[in-house]
Amino acid sequence: MKTYYDYREFNFVHVWRFDLCSLRLHFERVLVLDYVEHAMVLPTYRGLQPCRMKIAENAAEVRGILDELPDDLPGIAQMRAFTELSEQNFLDLMNQVSIRFPEHFQRLCDQVAGFLEINILFRKKA
Repeated sequence: MKTYYDYREFNFVHVWRFDLCSLRLHFERVLVLDYVEHAMVLPTYRGLQPCRMKIAENAAEVRGILDELPDDLPGIAQMRAFTELSEQNFLDLMNQVSIRFPEHFQRLCDQVAGFLEINILFRKKA
């Protein structure tokens, strides 16, 4: 964080691997800046707030691992079924939900989302 202490050198600063609370604490108390707003971001489906669900890059390998596990594990059948879904079918489904049922898409994302970035805006105190 040392490079960010003298923020006057920068118009914008990109900080990695912090959560919202620690960023606000640092920038408000240490750097004496005013919080303005924030947004949780990822690549989007049709411009709506996204979630971090994805199909395994090597579904066959994942299915092989799952097939080695006992059939009585909770959720194993559903996980095996999920690996049968192609990445394109998954993307098509998520895009269709985001277009046709945006309120459901948002609720779904709220339940399963794992956000990767926080865009946060601060301003110098007057």
